[in-house]
Amino acid sequence: MLPRRKALTLAVGDIVRVRQNDYRSRRGAGLDVLNGYRAVVTDMSADRRVQINWRREQLDGVVGHPQAWLTPGQIGQGALSLGYAMTIAASRGLTTRTSLMFGGGANSFSLYPGITRAKEENHLWLPTAALEDEETRATLGEPRTEAELLERALYAYGVLLQQDRPAQMVSDQLRAAPDPVTLPEPVVEPEFPAWDDAAAHPYGALTDARLDARITEAAQRAAVAERSAADITREVESAGAELAAHPSPGRRIADEAAALLTQAQRLLGLAQQETANAERAAREGAAARELYTEAAEAARRSRIALRMAGTSRGKQQHLLAWYAEQMAAAHEEQQRARQAAHAAQHDAW
Repeated sequence: MLPRRKALTLAVGDIVRVRQNDYRSRRGAGLDVLNGYRAVVTDMSADRRVQINWRREQLDGVVGHPQAWLTPGQIGQGALSLGYAMTIAASRGLTTRTSLMFGGGANSFSLYPGITRAKEENHLWLPTAALEDEETRATLGEPRTEAELLERALYAYGVLLQQDRPAQMVSDQLRAAPDPVTLPEPVVEPEFPAWDDAAAHPYGALTDARLDARITEAAQRAAVAERSAADITREVESAGAELAAHPSPGRRIADEAAALLTQAQRLLGLAQQETANAERAAREGAAARELYTEAAEAARRSRIALRMAGTSRGKQQHLLAWYAEQMAAAHEEQQRARQAAHAAQHDAW
């Protein structure tokens, strides 16, 4: 009887696997029987002891087949189990002629070592019912042929493998330690300046009569300054009116040059705008060409792949025609904008 009230039935010729380490060499009882050994049951005694035989390669390259007896107590403690199947992790380093692998639960990082254990044949079983989601099965229904079943199983398994991401160290997700906090410097209170009443009130020591006299002098100086400013303003306005009524030859030439410069700047701005339109049309044409290429590649996919993507071959052909129209329109707009920009630059010069 095994732990948890389980039973293990063995017979001579069964392939078994050792599950516990038994360091017999330390107590002088023969060779060690180590966890992970795959062996064959070669004999069974009346008292339910089991003899196993395993393959062992010596340091000099000689291959031997040692054997050992396991007691019912060891087997009852889980030291032995059937070894016809094992996990992918346990199979690493082993080589056989034929390998049978169940792909359910195997991600992209365990798939490769799992299907490279055999030298002659590697077989992979994929549970389609577990890999496909309910929406996909409702859309496509039951597989009608073996070929469709195989295609759907491989497609669903490929989608699952593309979702895997390599494991990352926890330390890569930790943020850097914050900088140490610097204690603020003690604040030194500034000394209060001495109050200078004479500097703050320069007229505080004058008498009322003296203040009245200074106010009268300031008012007279202000009136003189206002009259001078008015005279200068009238002279400037008169000179401006005379210049506007009778412009000089140099002034007329300057006005004509300014008008030509303004027209040239307007045409140059138009040329720049049309150049930008041509570049935008070129970008739109390139984008439409890229989408056209993607739609053409999608149209060549299988019927099931198109149905899984929520489209059909007819929709892809419609998209191809629409993208072709977009490319043609972008090309026409690019040619028109280039011609308009060239004409505007020619007129500006």
